Amino acid sequence: MAILLSVLALYLLVLAIVPQFAPDALDADLWAHAQARFGPATELFYRLGLFSLSASPVPRILLAILAFLLLVRLVVRAEGMCKTRSEKAGRLSMWRDGFSLLACLGPLLLLFGLLIDGMWGWRVEGLVGYAGDTLIVAGHGEVKLEETASGLCTARPLVMVYVTGDGPQLTVNAVDAQGMPLGLQRTSRSLSRPELTIPLTAQTPDAYFAIPSIGVMVRIALAAGTSLSVDTPLYVQVFEIPTGELIEEIELVGDEMYLALADARIEALRSPYLTLTVAYDPGWWFKIAGPLLGMIGLVAHLLLQPWRWGRGKWLQVVLRLLLALLTITVVGLFLQNLFMGGILAGDSVVPFGLAAACCLAWAVRVMLYRSNLAPAAGGKA
Repeated sequence: MAILLSVLALYLLVLAIVPQFAPDALDADLWAHAQARFGPATELFYRLGLFSLSASPVPRILLAILAFLLLVRLVVRAEGMCKTRSEKAGRLSMWRDGFSLLACLGPLLLLFGLLIDGMWGWRVEGLVGYAGDTLIVAGHGEVKLEETASGLCTARPLVMVYVTGDGPQLTVNAVDAQGMPLGLQRTSRSLSRPELTIPLTAQTPDAYFAIPSIGVMVRIALAAGTSLSVDTPLYVQVFEIPTGELIEEIELVGDEMYLALADARIEALRSPYLTLTVAYDPGWWFKIAGPLLGMIGLVAHLLLQPWRWGRGKWLQVVLRLLLALLTITVVGLFLQNLFMGGILAGDSVVPFGLAAACCLAWAVRVMLYRSNLAPAAGGKA
């Protein structure tokens, strides 16, 4: 167990330091960032597979070994607990054995939740929607969004909706000189509509629509060099059809824009949209219960272990309290990420770094105090 926890700590440390690429393609921006960060070592890291370590078999192998060791410890601790009960040991010893059992059961529940998520769960990111919308999720049918006091949700069991960001969208209409609405078209094959709502996303930073009756094409785009946000400055350009000559150009900074042409008037109203992630998470409750039960078991078992009073007793107290605090912090961060985004750890360095420190600290604890987590020969804890 100590060796495995040390290897897990090393794996998590690599994830915290080295950016991860998709296994089938390299992101140009991430690659440039990696070269600037690691310099000549970038090529070596790439050949070692460190940039795609999260998509390799390594984490699955490590977690499978961890599940096996935890299961063995769970059985051994359960046998030890039954023996302690039959021998009518003290209540403190019974509590200590119970929390030791919980310390093994919690991580097993978490691993079981991750397993069934990997087998039957799915996750689709980058969707745009609002409360009351019905999203068409490719390959997974329709998902109707409902707003509650705690945020967006769906009526489908275990289908979660997470708000991951927002961005600007324009609601556009046009009228002629007499105030009559003009038809707008996104493409040549789409139907003409009196009003269009056009979101601008990181994947589509500009959009076009035409007003065929007056022979113009309108382009809406994010201002160059700006990041995507609700109040990002937008450029609106009007071109003549079919020559492509630029007729008018205006920057939209506020929430409203009125653009007067020779024989028409274009109106645009800015509003925010939500970027959503929709996920089917059959292991949700296991991923919630597992870390909580494991944290309670580890911390309680740690603090209930016999204290060796004597030389260096205060160092012993400080180290146990620091390990308990580190464990609680890591579990708290993972649960926060799970509630906010449906994943245990995102792209932030902090959760991976703290998890690596926690694994290494528990590895040292297991090596130095093996009797605290597993019964010794002869059945004595």
